Amino acid sequence: MNMTKKASRKIGYYYITINDQRNPHILKDVINHIMSKTKSDRKQTKPDNNEIFYFIDSKSYLGNNTNWLNITFKIGEIGYRPPLIDINTLSERKNGKTPTEGEGNKTHFSLRIDNDKICMLAEEFRSNVSVPLFLRYINTYAKELNYSPELRFAYEISIKTNFMEELKKFNRVNQIEVFYDRNILGSEAFNFSVGHQSEIGSFKAILNADRKRDLYEIAKNIGNDLIGRRTKVNNFRIKGKDVLNGEVSMDWNFIKQRETINTKKEKETGEIVSDDIFAILNSKLHNFT
Repeated sequence: MNMTKKASRKIGYYYITINDQRNPHILKDVINHIMSKTKSDRKQTKPDNNEIFYFIDSKSYLGNNTNWLNITFKIGEIGYRPPLIDINTLSERKNGKTPTEGEGNKTHFSLRIDNDKICMLAEEFRSNVSVPLFLRYINTYAKELNYSPELRFAYEISIKTNFMEELKKFNRVNQIEVFYDRNILGSEAFNFSVGHQSEIGSFKAILNADRKRDLYEIAKNIGNDLIGRRTKVNNFRIKGKDVLNGEVSMDWNFIKQRETINTKKEKETGEIVSDDIFAILNSKLHNFT
């Protein structure tokens, strides 16, 4: 009997960068260092919510090629234990989870380490290990290797169209909607209570141009900073006029290289089948340059 069912997942395309133009293969040293630890020593919690924990669960290669890494993270959240309700009788019973148990979700990353760059495909969904969390995790353990200067990994977003060419469609930019990471709320600029950050996903600022003014240069700087991840901005939308004074708009999510794939998940647990999604990711990674 078939114990799997179809599932769709979004995947994002990224480049991993390293400070001081170091050899990309140094990432393998960090991953091997992490995998030498016990699972409990590989665990971290989210910086804004210590009830959410995550860790690398497994690492594998594409055949015998150690430059192709498939990494599986698991993430879970402790705390709430709502009662379970039967779909037929609507009867309720106590949730059997203990206070220290969280329902686990897997997140899959496939990486190809070339001599001059690192290409990565990441599975993306609402409760996943995000790319920023992935890099925070890697950088935490990279510090333990005591490289001098300190080893730091960052990431760049791969875009499917030329951002500047898209921006040239605007004769005038009159409004920009900017979506920020909630972590910026605790900064001096906003002085927002850190205790309330877990209640907020992200927040939006709207920039409107004064009459006869133009936000084109601001939009250009935001887009270029997003590509290089030199900003706390998660997303932005631009509205304006073209050369014929017609309305035109652009959403960053349509610029970012991202696609939906069809894979398999276990019927009982709802977990994505790792072998299946990695086969898809590795196939697409072959063509990602």
